[in-house]
Formats: sequence, structure tokens, C-alpha cells
Amino acid sequence: MKTVVIPEIVDLKYRVIFAEPQLDLIREDRRIPLIKKIIESFGLSINNIKFNDASPSNDWIHFSKLDDPTFLNVSFGLEQLEAWLQRPQKEEQVLANYGKLALLLKDIKFASQTMMIQWHLKIDGDNLTYLKSLNPNIPESFKEFFHGNGVSYTLKIPEHNLTIFVTVVESLYTEDGLFLSIENEFSPNKYFFDESLKIARHFHDIILEGVGLEFRAQEG
Repeated sequence: MKTVVIPEIVDLKYRVIFAEPQLDLIREDRRIPLIKKIIESFGLSINNIKFNDASPSNDWIHFSKLDDPTFLNVSFGLEQLEAWLQRPQKEEQVLANYGKLALLLKDIKFASQTMMIQWHLKIDGDNLTYLKSLNPNIPESFKEFFHGNGVSYTLKIPEHNLTIFVTVVESLYTEDGLFLSIENEFSPNKYFFDESLKIARHFHDIILEGVGLEFRAQEG
């Protein structure tokens, strides 16, 4: 029997390590077209873009956008890109934002890609009972103080050079809820964004089946 959960908060992170530093972006004739594309793609003003010469590797160009309550925060460096998408309200927002970022990177080879999604979930039932069903063993010395537990799994899929880190614990934000984190690391990377996302989604369903969770949307 599956445990029904309702997503209350979701955050995503996408990180790409480039196969080699993109030093040619230092050139003005390469940098200006990139900035124009960022402005046009995300509907930004120049004020939304910041430059940080102190961190060229990972945060050389920084931009963010608030589409209340959804917040996109991007650090674009010469060696990597990292993008956080907090509290998206629908899947279309996720695909639109990360799809635009993927287009910015279409001419860059990746050493690795990491796709992480984290949920704070309301649960139909008792969260501690559910967690105990996943991890019933309690060290003897803990029993006097025991409140709750959780699980952490590492999955390896060699054909895709994929390692998946799964964590299920008690939520710190959702009262009597669960925190679920799934981090997909493709390294060394074999795919571009679209194919990696397709693979991550496939194993997402396998993971939910494995931990016995069934997602339902919030009413209204």
C-alpha cells in the first residue's frame, strides 16, 4: 500500500561542470551576444544582471528573476553553471526556465550534470510511522532518546554514468511532514539536457515506487 503525499514546497537545482573553461567568453564579441540572449530569453533588464570578476569560475555572470512566488537564481561562470528554481507552481515553469538555460549551453560540452529536486511533503498518515517502515532498526543506545529516523540510498546506473542520491527524512518546514531529496549526477556526462531529464524522470518514478510514495496535487 502506498503512502499518499501532497507537495507543499519544491525546490530544484541544476548544475553543469564544463568539460573545459569557456575562456573565449572573456572576449567582448562573445560576451555581449550571450548577455543579449539572457536578457531576451528571461525578459530581464540590464539591472537584473550582475558581474563578479572575483569569482569568474562559478559566478562570473549572475542573474535572477522573481515570478512570485517562484524565484530563479543563476550563477554562470567560465567553468560551471548553477541554477536554483525555488517554489515553481507548475511543471511548465520548470521546463521553460531550464529549457532556456539549456539553449544558452548548447555549444558547450559538459563534464558532468547534476539535477536535484527537493520536496517538503504533507503526508496522509503519520510521518514517523512511515519513516520507521523504511528504516525499522534503531541502535540500542538511541532508544531512550529516539524521536524519528530517515533513510539515505545511493543508486548506480552504469549505462548512463548516473549516480542517484535519495534522502527521505522528517521535514523541518512542513509540520508532521516529509522531506524528499533526489539528486541525479551524470558523471562523466554522456548527454545534453533533454536526454538527461528524460532519464532522471524515468528513475524518479522507480524511486517513488521503491519508497512507497504516491504524489497528489493540492486541491484548488
